[in-house]
Amino acid sequence: MISVIIPAYYKEEPYLNQTIENIFRTAKGEIEVIVALNGYNQQIDARAQAVLLKDNMGERVAMNEAVRQASGDFLLRIDAHCDFYTEGWDLMMAEVTGPRTITVAILAYIYHSQANLSDAKLHAKAKAEGWPDWKQLPGHWYGMCRLMPNMEAKWIKPNAKRDYPTVVPNMAFTGCGWLIPTKFYWEIGGADESMPAMGAIGEEFAIKAWLNNGKVQSRTDVVIGHVFGTGAYDTQGVVNALKMLEVKYGDRYDEIKAHFPDVEIVPIRTAKQVRDRRTVTVNRTDETVTKDNEGKVIQKIVEHFVYVWIDDGSESNLTDHQIQETYAPLAHKIGEEKWLANDKGELIKVEGE
Repeated sequence: MISVIIPAYYKEEPYLNQTIENIFRTAKGEIEVIVALNGYNQQIDARAQAVLLKDNMGERVAMNEAVRQASGDFLLRIDAHCDFYTEGWDLMMAEVTGPRTITVAILAYIYHSQANLSDAKLHAKAKAEGWPDWKQLPGHWYGMCRLMPNMEAKWIKPNAKRDYPTVVPNMAFTGCGWLIPTKFYWEIGGADESMPAMGAIGEEFAIKAWLNNGKVQSRTDVVIGHVFGTGAYDTQGVVNALKMLEVKYGDRYDEIKAHFPDVEIVPIRTAKQVRDRRTVTVNRTDETVTKDNEGKVIQKIVEHFVYVWIDDGSESNLTDHQIQETYAPLAHKIGEEKWLANDKGELIKVEGE
């Protein structure tokens, strides 16, 4: 049996029961749903079990409390604002999940009128075209994820035209829509409650799985929809969690990277100084090249960053190289290019992304 674990708090009230209904409707095997209501209460689908936390203790505590009530051999961790598009997801994910394996579904975007409220253009388009709530947004989906040396996840958007194997090894994953054996969950310590209340759940469990003789994989034919912009995302919590993960596991990054020699990050950094305006513009370009198992380049992502430094005279003795080394890490992202290999193996720039 699979125990579906849903941590929730008050901002997810408009979505939670739809998520529960979808889980029961699309599952084909035996499941139970356990919802950790984190610091609030609401009426939920009678088929689900509620775990009430008096105070909002955060996602990690909520997960562990819910898992303690679970009776399944597997745990499926999902957000409170999701829909499975693939019927039988439970059997499909369980059949490829070994005793020390985490299996992840492909993540798709869902539109909802009560979310993404800051995106006026998206809401205008939805209104004009009469979109219903829980509409999947075509072309917005993610499934592959790598860890950077600072333990932050870097997404690699799958090429819809490429014929992927059913199961693909994955270095990391989002914190939503993943299956793990219950014994393995506790063997690697469950959710680390010494870390920030929420943020970087996927990175945490991926790191602990790979460093404890386990593995992470994506099942590319199982798709789960996710409503973004619900207000449940804590940006600072994610930042703090990543910092803590880097402190705890950063010196072991190479152990994880050794499983994925096909991805390399090549930073190219330059500095250009316009002296008459006492301005230094530091341009940084990070290039991510993805190769297949045969060493052929199948994707290239080029990210452009910039930092503008005004020379007030206090550091006028700095050389361009010193400015570059000092300020390139502070640059902010201004654009991105994506290149994909065609049938002939040639890299073609993807337009309109």
